[in-house]
Amino acid sequence: MFSIRPLVSPSLKDAEVGNDRAFKNWIVAVVPSSWPWGAAWGYLDMRKSLWIILTVLLGTGAAIARADQITLDVSGSLVAVNSPGTCSVTGCTLGGDIVINNTTGAVISADITMSGESPSVGPFSTFGSVIPSVGLTRLALTDSSGNFIDLFFATPTVGSLVGYDGGALDPLTGVGVPPPAPPPTWLLTSGALTPVTTPEPSSLVFILAGIGLVFVMRKRIGHSRLQAT
Repeated sequence: MFSIRPLVSPSLKDAEVGNDRAFKNWIVAVVPSSWPWGAAWGYLDMRKSLWIILTVLLGTGAAIARADQITLDVSGSLVAVNSPGTCSVTGCTLGGDIVINNTTGAVISADITMSGESPSVGPFSTFGSVIPSVGLTRLALTDSSGNFIDLFFATPTVGSLVGYDGGALDPLTGVGVPPPAPPPTWLLTSGALTPVTTPEPSSLVFILAGIGLVFVMRKRIGHSRLQAT
């Protein structure tokens, strides 16, 4: 059995404002007398560190939830509307993704692919512009051969990606080949930009590392308690 020393009863306020003597008396009262003073203080210090780590992890999770960088999966079906464009019997489709910062409105990267088309076009990865057009936002990209894709969609502010987090693509969305072919060569029948909600691998690694550190701290606390007994 542990023997408990007589309780000195400082107010919680005393401990909170840094009254060292009152706080130490409180520790003496609640820590078994068989524990060395250093072990007792270290035990409480590790517990404090554990709570700090947990608080940081919770803050990190909230930051990830509010991340400004958004990955948008691109999907869509198209039909050929001008020469020399054609589609296979399974149709023409869009794929790939766009990464944007919806706080600054910047396009960070793009990799949009098209399949089922002839002649072959894409991938579209060179940023052109983001501008207002016919009451919508138009995002223009090109590939290495000068072929282009114009994505039309509604955003909170016309002509800007600020505050945008995905949605349907407008049928004005089209893909074209360089002149003299009349633009566009293919037009969208349906499609969308869908946000990817999975955290980035770097964020997952950070969270897992933090959780591992919490378990290490818990183990150290338990080990210190066993040594003290």
